[in-house]
Amino acid sequence: MGQLSTLDKDWGFIRKDKIHSFNKLIRGEVNIADIDPNNVSIRPRQKGVDMKLGVDITSVVLKKLANKIILISGDSDFVPAAKLARIEGAHFILDAMGRKVKGELAEHIDGLKVLFIM
Repeated sequence: MGQLSTLDKDWGFIRKDKIHSFNKLIRGEVNIADIDPNNVSIRPRQKGVDMKLGVDITSVVLKKLANKIILISGDSDFVPAAKLARIEGAHFILDAMGRKVKGELAEHIDGLKVLFIM
């Protein structure tokens, strides 16, 4: 697990309707008193997860604990881990959850599978 960011907070509505619309609120089309506080939530963001997963992938590959890594992500932050895994002889399979895989990450994988679609 990473750390929850205290700087990068994203407030939003759990359920959106004609009153619970962030855009309408900003434009002044909704009275703040009409907003149900139980419908407001904070969506904190985790930081450091990619780095920890990259270290885990590296550790597993270098210790020869696995010869195949399957990563469910599409984040290019994993390029160094994918590169090292392949250099060390492991197969690096990626499931980008139906998203397009861009740039260097596409170059450093052995296969692309679609098991999960978001």
